[in-house]
Amino acid sequence: MITCSKKNEIVKTWISGQKSVTLIIERKIAEEYDLIDPQYVALERTPEGILIKKVNV
Repeated sequence: MITCSKKNEIVKTWISGQKSVTLIIERKIAEEYDLIDPQYVALERTPEGILIKKVNV
């Protein structure tokens, strides 16, 4: 069972091309984390799922 709080957002992913998946982040969350312009992010595997972190390159 999936539960959602005010801090968590549930979104749907979809295939874009043959080797990638697209994930849409709601604009208000993207703005909060300064992800409006193209940014680099790190994907970290955790026991709970995938953690997405903004990185400065």
